[in-house]
Amino acid sequence: DRYYYDFFTMRGYMRCPVWIKYFFARIIPQPDLIFFLDRPAEEIHCQKPELTIDEIRRQQKLIRQLLCKDRRGRCIDASKGVDDTVRRVAVEVERWIVGE
Repeated sequence: DRYYYDFFTMRGYMRCPVWIKYFFARIIPQPDLIFFLDRPAEEIHCQKPELTIDEIRRQQKLIRQLLCKDRRGRCIDASKGVDDTVRRVAVEVERWIVGE
């Protein structure tokens, strides 16, 4: 699902002052975990051709930067198929539950 971080990465919101984005990010309810399902930009482009490969890469870079700063962020390699991705997400959820 999508989250507020879209306002930091989508071109339509680039002119919005950054302080406003951070202000709203502080007042909205925060998720326990944030998953970024990472795949090659070319694969994403095949399913979402309305974005260029360069735009997908630009957004991926920004998302990675945001998640590296956030203790709730998890970057999951989703390039090996649905079953492997679900397993990796489940492992991260289990780690979070037990407090690792």
